[in-house]
Amino acid sequence: MKTAIKDQVTGAIINDYNQRRILNEINELSLQDKAFFNALHEMNSVREFIIKPENILGSDKTKHGEIAEQVEVGITRAKDILNRKSPTATFEGVGRTAPEDYLKNDIKVQSKFINGANNNLKSVLDHMDKYKNFGRDDSYYEIPRDNQEIIEKVLNGEKVEGLKSSTQKAILEKVRKIEEESGKSYFEVVRPAKSNYSDVQRGTVEKTINKYEKDLKKDNNIKKEDIRKEYKPGFNDGLKASLYGALFGAGTSLTINLYKNREKLIKGELTMEHWQEIGITTIKDGSSAGVTGGIIYGLTNYAEMSAPFAAAVVSATKGVASLVNDYSKGNITEEELMELGIIVCSESAIVALGASIGQTIIPIPILGAVIGSIAGSMVNTMLNFNKKTGTAIEREMNQAMEKLNKDYQYMVLRIQKQYEALGDLLSAAFNVENNLQLLNGSIKVAYSFGVEKDKIIYTLDDLDDFMTK
Repeated sequence: MKTAIKDQVTGAIINDYNQRRILNEINELSLQDKAFFNALHEMNSVREFIIKPENILGSDKTKHGEIAEQVEVGITRAKDILNRKSPTATFEGVGRTAPEDYLKNDIKVQSKFINGANNNLKSVLDHMDKYKNFGRDDSYYEIPRDNQEIIEKVLNGEKVEGLKSSTQKAILEKVRKIEEESGKSYFEVVRPAKSNYSDVQRGTVEKTINKYEKDLKKDNNIKKEDIRKEYKPGFNDGLKASLYGALFGAGTSLTINLYKNREKLIKGELTMEHWQEIGITTIKDGSSAGVTGGIIYGLTNYAEMSAPFAAAVVSATKGVASLVNDYSKGNITEEELMELGIIVCSESAIVALGASIGQTIIPIPILGAVIGSIAGSMVNTMLNFNKKTGTAIEREMNQAMEKLNKDYQYMVLRIQKQYEALGDLLSAAFNVENNLQLLNGSIKVAYSFGVEKDKIIYTLDDLDDFMTK
């Protein structure tokens, strides 16, 4: 019985380890979903800007310039937020007609969205001529991605379809002049934006925003899958769980042995032999708890057993294995093997039941297991569950069932099924993963119904604060 109690305590440790892993996973998934919704909010801000063309600077043919700025800052901020970093792009502190259009990492950036690679470079040179420091310090220019790709091909000597040789020469000359005036490499001074020239036109920008939002959703799903993989049960995680079980088992064993020898310890009468005996016992109990913890970890994560019953299986297996060993040596008979096996399994089941009740009623995992196991031991003692009565109870139950007619047998089986179902419901009700998955779902529902962002509960800490107010 003591072994069963020790195994239940180890089971409680592993269960607590599993629950913490599940809690951390769900909390990380909640934070990632919050980041995703905040990233979408940045794109919605861009959408709100473009639906009011009267507030956009320039004529109908040049409004795309300021739209390009909004899209670039919006998607840059959205990607940063999705990666759970502080946004690196902003309009804050930038005048609407300042030399720069926005800041990235606190560096001034001028956006030049002109049709045609050569024209884009001319616009850059005009701006550099007007603002003598721009492009010479840390500041730089951003041009359409497709225009920059054309310029790169020209610089690499590649053939660009539809581009005249005279235009290619003009591009090379302008690149040379930009490098001459800035004293830097062209690619330091002029960099590609995230969008192509056609992406930011008034007739296509809505599709561009939708595409970026789809990309954000795809990236978010990848990040969430990475989180699930990170917290997925595995060999290395099982080793950690076994180590925790071993450390606790060794610590408990050492504490108990020192307590037993407390008088000698206080008087300084513990000999080297005593310390060796305590050390060997500590190592033995720690190793046993570590192995038990590893097995329980496997049963709880891969066989979908609850920790108390996984511990019971381990206890019963060890007990029966010991009996089989005695039987093979001729120490017990086959009949005794069967009877004692029933008793071992019954004891493990009773302790498991007590531990399960203890962990359900008492929220502190290890304390609940200990008290529940002690309660199970008391029940076993009161029932006087020895070999003789154990076998007798089983025989009487079978005989009683045989005496019942089919209707009553059906009723008994039905009652048993109902209790089994109740047990499943209780397991589900107190399952941390099942309950906390509701948090993710509630966030999505809240957004779909237009609940204000600052009123939504995103994480477990938010939930705790809400419940304690």
